[in-house]
Amino acid sequence: MRLLIGTYTDIALAPSTSKGVYLYDLDSTTLQATCLDCVQVKNPSWVAASHGNAFTLSECGDQSWLHSIAIDGDTLRLTSSKKSPGDDPCHCVALNGMLYSANYSSGSITAVKVNDDGTLGETIQNLHFHEHSTSPRQLTAHLHNMAVSPCGDLMAASNLGGDCIYLMRINGDGTIATLHTLHTTAGSGPRHLTCNNDGTRLY
Repeated sequence: MRLLIGTYTDIALAPSTSKGVYLYDLDSTTLQATCLDCVQVKNPSWVAASHGNAFTLSECGDQSWLHSIAIDGDTLRLTSSKKSPGDDPCHCVALNGMLYSANYSSGSITAVKVNDDGTLGETIQNLHFHEHSTSPRQLTAHLHNMAVSPCGDLMAASNLGGDCIYLMRINGDGTIATLHTLHTTAGSGPRHLTCNNDGTRLY
């Protein structure tokens, strides 16, 4: 089994010796993990794999970046980097030739095209949200996580800063449109989402 692992390479609270995104081989019998390769990028706090490629983000405030990585057997190769239109992207989803990123500090979701060769293309949408809530860390919207339905035409996204979850339609051109907003308990700050296998429940 192969594992892609993202890390924080530069954080204010503690020193880090991590260098970026790691590729590991995990023996499912012994549970021994062997490091095969590493691509050096700053603060890749989330990694998404799709069709022989990996996508990650450098979570660095207004100097954040999006990256594409080719997985060639036991090696990783950085193939493209693109300045993130949103600040502090903390989650990404690769789907149907698109890369979606949830931007924590700017309260937005960005949609970027993925080229046929797996590299990052043009940004086609940067959708901002404005709901905020009651606690000191909720003065603005903070998009944190996205979950896509099994059929691939719906997306849910959590707004930690606004105590709400958005249900959105994924359009044929890759853009997204909000269909409904579910408001959660004040101060609850929803973070992570996942769908069940048939797409009838969101957790």
